[in-house]
Amino acid sequence: MFKLDLDDSSFVADVAKGLDDLEHAVDRAAFNAGDEGIKEEQRNHPYTDRTYNLSASAHVEPAQDGEPGVDMVWPAKNEKGVAYGEFVDKGTSRSKPYPFTPIAEERASQVLAYDLANAVDDFKDKASG
Repeated sequence: MFKLDLDDSSFVADVAKGLDDLEHAVDRAAFNAGDEGIKEEQRNHPYTDRTYNLSASAHVEPAQDGEPGVDMVWPAKNEKGVAYGEFVDKGTSRSKPYPFTPIAEERASQVLAYDLANAVDDFKDKASG
């Protein structure tokens, strides 16, 4: 008869701590990606920013759909109180589009991929202890 006693409590504790750290790293990665997307749009937008309201109002906030992550928002309003970011981005019947959200989305995607890869690498390092 062969008997093996294995104390895996250290491994389980390391993995649990690693998962907690990973969850926080993913949250930070999402916020950082959104923030970097906003910054890129502010530096490199196709519209003429006469009032600076659109770019200055841009920010990141928790996802409104209840899912994890963040939303990049441009809440600037005109004198009538109407948010106009979508009109600038997609155009209207009287104005051509100046698509700025793809600029932010592309940069956010790049940053998110990089930060998530680093978070997973950190988790693997901690879990393999």
